[in-house]
Amino acid sequence: MDNINRPEGLPMPFDVRVIEVTPQMARQWLGENAEFQRRTSQAKINKYADAMKRQAWNLNGDPLRFDEKEWLIDGQHRLLACVQAGVPFTTLAIFDVDRAVMSSLDLGKPRSYKDWLDIHKIGNSGILARITELQFDIESKQFPKASEGERHQPTHDELDKTRDRHPGLAYAARVFDDRAKLRSLLGPASALWYYYCCLRHFEAANELINDLEDGGGLASDDPAFKFREILTTNRQKRNNRITARGIQARFVKTWNARTNNAKPRSINFRDYGKNPEPWPEVDPVMFTPDKSFESAVRTFLAQPNDSDKTTA
Repeated sequence: MDNINRPEGLPMPFDVRVIEVTPQMARQWLGENAEFQRRTSQAKINKYADAMKRQAWNLNGDPLRFDEKEWLIDGQHRLLACVQAGVPFTTLAIFDVDRAVMSSLDLGKPRSYKDWLDIHKIGNSGILARITELQFDIESKQFPKASEGERHQPTHDELDKTRDRHPGLAYAARVFDDRAKLRSLLGPASALWYYYCCLRHFEAANELINDLEDGGGLASDDPAFKFREILTTNRQKRNNRITARGIQARFVKTWNARTNNAKPRSINFRDYGKNPEPWPEVDPVMFTPDKSFESAVRTFLAQPNDSDKTTA
């Protein structure tokens, strides 16, 4: 595609600057215009403040906007985060904006991590985004339940780093994206627990998902048989269906029962009530990754990227 020449600029109706905002400046701007501000999201403030404290706040062209009286029109979460973090940040600022434009702000849909993967032409984006976010929650101790306070919403950069630390996530996402029946039974997020099982024993992990998908020849006392019966019944229900988390927990418990040669009566999980059951761990200790899985992941990543696969 031929490059488009940068067009000549029109007369600038605004005063546009790159500025450094200090916490003192942020307090002043917030105080002068408090009655015009919308309800705030503490989770968003925490996310921005965390990035500012880590010096990970980037000058990305998204501006603070002020009217001709220098009253804030757009940017209160960034200013509140600056105050909370107690550190300055650099940003683009536009002054002399007509206050009447406020109704047109924030009409665009924020980019999800799936959108981010699609932009970078990374395949299997729907499932990969989901399990990367789940892995981030596990590493930040926000899964199965966040600690006190609201959940930290990771940035795309944080999720990219999580994905880089776990290249096998891409392989697991591809497996679930390619197998519609398996995905329908277990739900896309179960791809993360399949990844954990692959780290433990690649062959056994694939045997488990094959048995769950096919069901043929399973003994009635096999944990996979019992779990598959639960999954099949659950799909037929209209009400009181098992939650996605409940299915994921049962998948892990089925793996654990199989690897320990256990024969449980049923594969249950209690995720509610006064005494909810602790989340089952695939392996509670550090372990050496299965070399055959590492080899499969390397082979998969070396293939041309199939960015058309974007199952939600």
